[in-house]
Amino acid sequence: MTIYFGVAALVGLASALSVAASNFFLTTGGRAIQVVRAAERRARPAGRWTVFDVLALVVLLTFSAMRYQVGTDFASYYALYNRLDPADWREALASSPMEAGYTGLSLLSRSVSDSPYLIFWVTSALTIIPVYWTIKKQSVDPTMSLLLYVLLAFFVTPFNLIRQGIALSLNFWADSYLDHNKKAFVVINAIAATFHTSVLLIVVVQFVARRWRPSVKLLTAVTLAGLVAVVFHLRIGALAFWLNALNPRYEGYVVDQRVAGVGTYLLIAARLGLLLFVLAFASNSIREGSTRRHATYVTFGLFFLFLGTQSVVISRMELYFGIFLVLLIPNTLGARRALLDKTLIVALSVVYLGFFLTSYASLLPYQARQ
Repeated sequence: MTIYFGVAALVGLASALSVAASNFFLTTGGRAIQVVRAAERRARPAGRWTVFDVLALVVLLTFSAMRYQVGTDFASYYALYNRLDPADWREALASSPMEAGYTGLSLLSRSVSDSPYLIFWVTSALTIIPVYWTIKKQSVDPTMSLLLYVLLAFFVTPFNLIRQGIALSLNFWADSYLDHNKKAFVVINAIAATFHTSVLLIVVVQFVARRWRPSVKLLTAVTLAGLVAVVFHLRIGALAFWLNALNPRYEGYVVDQRVAGVGTYLLIAARLGLLLFVLAFASNSIREGSTRRHATYVTFGLFFLFLGTQSVVISRMELYFGIFLVLLIPNTLGARRALLDKTLIVALSVVYLGFFLTSYASLLPYQARQ
């Protein structure tokens, strides 16, 4: 388990050095100018890339791509890659149980190399680089964002959900274009849907959610809706219909009988507490723009967590919304420079990752290929 926390520490250190280097290059002569520049930096994303960002990416990519028999998806994707025949794309696409985007990506990789490990480098790049790029583009505190990305398990979740992990990362990246380039938003999500068509349902929810202003009233309404859905088991009705329309295989996810454990209930409580904190103490930071939208996303995600108490598989839909915490938390706290708040949240995130690693399938022990 220690190695996972080591990755978080290395990435956090590299990011902190990148921010320090960026601030150094942005600083010009004159203390008054430096003070103004410092104030500006606290209020805007630290988008300048440095060699330390490359180092952080190398650590994340290597740790993900070099895993061996880590995660429940490893064996099945390894076997699928070996079965594919790049000489007959039409037959391979028609017979593959996976979406066309993932199968096509595997066929393309297989055309380059017969090594089944290449696909893990490619999928790791597609799950990590879009998230890192978006954090650099939108976070006012990229170091905290990256720490939360690892410690809240969004980094390791694709070890078990490779195709959804790619769709999740592309959807996260696409959101950064929603305010100024809707065509890019649509195109990126269309690509994401070729890896996991569940993202189409999420895009519809996101378009609806972005028109809602985050508030205690909305949080209460979503909570009550989630409780009602659990009581009346709506997961078997409307949700099954829509998932079946996206992909017939997904309907089976809805009727999956594996119920959630205590961890899901604790996660719901933690999300409720965090959202109440954001609404109560950082409301000035979420009045407009993407941060307001991200707060609404996280609020809507609670509905899927409630449904997830009845079916573990449904709770995976919440990942599309929960990942925006890596932007929401730093961007609401950044202007306040609340060091104590940030330290407490990171410390609680460390505890969360520890519980996640011990309860989530096949992540321990971590093994790297020789």
